[in-house]
Amino acid sequence: MCWSVEVSAVAGVYGCAASYYLHRRGYSSRDAWYGLFLLSFTLTQFLDAFFWWHKGEKDQVPCDALNLYFTKIVVSIAIFFQVFVITWFPSDRFPTLRKYFRLLPALGTAIMVVFGKCTYSWVTEKGMLKLPTLVYWGTHQKDGTPGVPMILMLAGIALWSVAALLFIKPWWAATNILLVGGVNLVLLTIIDGTILLVSKLCFYCLLLSILWLSEPLWAPGGDVSNEKPEPEALPTTPDV
Repeated sequence: MCWSVEVSAVAGVYGCAASYYLHRRGYSSRDAWYGLFLLSFTLTQFLDAFFWWHKGEKDQVPCDALNLYFTKIVVSIAIFFQVFVITWFPSDRFPTLRKYFRLLPALGTAIMVVFGKCTYSWVTEKGMLKLPTLVYWGTHQKDGTPGVPMILMLAGIALWSVAALLFIKPWWAATNILLVGGVNLVLLTIIDGTILLVSKLCFYCLLLSILWLSEPLWAPGGDVSNEKPEPEALPTTPDV
């Protein structure tokens, strides 16, 4: 989903359209949040389109001031904003804890703003397909292979997963999101040979849109996110 200006732009437009539709659909109290969360992932499509445009016909994305500060600030905010959105899910779970949990993605953003470097392009080597990709923050593993170090990737996945399990209710809504995330990582392993390319997580946007657009076929509608019990009926006076 992130191979060129054209592919990234088309995917971004599709993601925005799906986000708008979900936000307006009104099938359940989850729909508005679905639209926002999907939009947060769609933003990465436009980030990629920018970097491919900035690369142009050059062999590599120029590591200039525009690249550096766009990566440090815009990319960092966009990636960690996804965790903020999870804490805004419309449920009654742990309202106070949510406020403190948001400090973690804020810290992650700050760290990448300080230590992030230029985004650069690369062609995957170990997967089924050899595809052009972008490497955010100039990251690489210990052996020099492009991508974030595994420990940082696992920490990010844990942060995202814990937020979903804590704040999303009913439980199946959280597990569905985690399941799609797991499928996405498996596909990245097969296609790209690695899960450590953060920019490639934009593929998750397409998978989520399919799941949520089809929700009327398999999930209850209405105001069910908080799973509040129906109020008890008042006792009636027997007829005399």
